[in-house]
Parts: sequence; structure tokens; C-alpha cells
Amino acid sequence: DNLLSLAAPVHVADTKTAKKKRERIRVVELGAGMAGLAGLSLAAFGMDNNIGACGTNSRWDIDVTLTDGHPDAVQSNRICAELTSRHYGETTENHISCQRLLWNDGEQGVADCQALTNDGRDKYHICLASDCVHFQDFHAALVATIGRLLDIGGGCLLCQPRRADSLDNFMRVIDAVNDVKSA
Repeated sequence: DNLLSLAAPVHVADTKTAKKKRERIRVVELGAGMAGLAGLSLAAFGMDNNIGACGTNSRWDIDVTLTDGHPDAVQSNRICAELTSRHYGETTENHISCQRLLWNDGEQGVADCQALTNDGRDKYHICLASDCVHFQDFHAALVATIGRLLDIGGGCLLCQPRRADSLDNFMRVIDAVNDVKSA
């Protein structure tokens, strides 16, 4: 019951319910890089003519925000988002936004995350981060950013390769945060 599967089909018998109750899923991708592939894949799933299995309306409206700290990456993501949206006959503004976001565990990070979440009213259900923990100096800032952006009950999916000891060090930061929360 707590598992959300974006691939679950809407059965024909659910058509009336699906039309009435569409779930809005907000996704943020941190460190999207030059292509924002993970986030754009979810956006494309949601834009696929909003048609689910059996020709019924999809259960989800998926809104994706691609973020990166490098201005060139943000610009590249805007181009990729526009091309993806055009492919599905949508406008970019409907489902995909691209923002510059620097991970920061200080007051500036609080302000940046509040701006991205409309002062906390529009937090994200899913956070994606691929190949981001190799920046060891930013582990605490990354964890703080994830915590500020996620809605209660939201989840974060990190896809990380092993690079020296960076993943282990990141997990120590996560463990330390969890130890503080449980104390």
C-alpha cells in the first residue's frame, strides 16, 4: 500500500475513478547534469499523451523540476525539456521546469529551497540524484537540500557509483542525521 508504481496500469473498470482522481506527483532531480535524463524520463512517462494502459487516462500528472548548480547545465536542460515536451505535443511550462540550485546547508540553502517549493507549500514527492555523492565537500549540503525539498512521506532515489570512499562517507552523514532524529 505504501509502494507507488508509476508503471501500474489503470484498468478499464477504473476509468471513471481515474478521470476524477488524478494524482499530481512532483519530482525534483538534483544535479541533473547536461541532460536531466532521469527526470525527463519521468516527465515523458507523464506526458505520453496522458494515456495509460487500455487507452484510459493516466492516474498521474507528473511535474518535474530539473536542477543543477552549473548555468550551462541548466540551459542544456531547458533545451532537452523543450525537445521532450514537443515530442509529446506538450508545452514545457505544463510539466517541466529547469532551475539553478546550489546545495547549501546554510541560510542561503534554506532560502533557495523555500523559493523552489513556494515557501514549503509545493514540496516534492520524489527526489532523484544520480552520481552526486562524489562531491564529498557537499555531503551535508546535499542531505540538507533533500530534506528541505521532500514532502513528508516523500522518497529520494540516489543512483551512485562507488568512487573511492565517497559513497561510504555519504552514508555516514545519512547515519548521523538518522541518529540525531531518533535521539
